[in-house]
Amino acid sequence: MDERLTQLMQEAQLLVSRGVLSPAQTPVLIQLVDEILRSRPIGRALPGQLLSGVYQEIFERTRDQLFSAIVDALNHYNSTQESVRDWRSPFKPML
Repeated sequence: MDERLTQLMQEAQLLVSRGVLSPAQTPVLIQLVDEILRSRPIGRALPGQLLSGVYQEIFERTRDQLFSAIVDALNHYNSTQESVRDWRSPFKPML
């Protein structure tokens, strides 16, 4: 997972560093958010079931908050000074 997360983070950081987010950039950021969410129980449904009701609503709100936080955090990330695991650790309280 760390390799996938690192790859997505590097792609997203490059796009964010170029300026305003466009619809073309959004898929990379959404993939990054989803990768982080999948690592936590809030982002995983039971096998064979979809999230629904209040769980789906909590997931969507968490996803929106995490998306905003990630865009801000990508502007300050330095891969030579911080690992991906350390970079994502401040997001854990959101999850």
